[in-house]
Amino acid sequence: MRLKTIPQAVVKLHEDDPGTALNRSMLLTMMDEGLLDYEMRGNRRVIDYDDLYVRLRELLGLTEEHGYLSSLPHIRTIDSAYRELKETRPELGLSEERIRMLIDTGRLVCIPIGNRSYIALELFKPPYDRRLMVTDENERR
Repeated sequence: MRLKTIPQAVVKLHEDDPGTALNRSMLLTMMDEGLLDYEMRGNRRVIDYDDLYVRLRELLGLTEEHGYLSSLPHIRTIDSAYRELKETRPELGLSEERIRMLIDTGRLVCIPIGNRSYIALELFKPPYDRRLMVTDENERR
């Protein structure tokens, strides 16, 4: 158990994944919505940093059987995920609009916070990337 205040957790998150979209506001909102457990120590909220890893993976549907439980999910906003995937996985041929459509149809899991959707880059790797393939004739139009 590694207890951290919110500012400490954000610093550690950025050390573990420099491109992460996770920030103080997102963590506080997740706590307020009951998505993330915390304890009060005086007037500060503290979280178990290891539990944060587990909870994010659960929310994003990343499972132990595929080896994603040992590291922090690489969380991005849709636009930053699109830019990163365009460089690292151009063979997917994904546009920002396609990513949004996959989220809207439920084929891509996200964490909705406010007016943003946060996704994990691991969802664009096997075996999760099978959900991204077009199977419905109506989607091709």
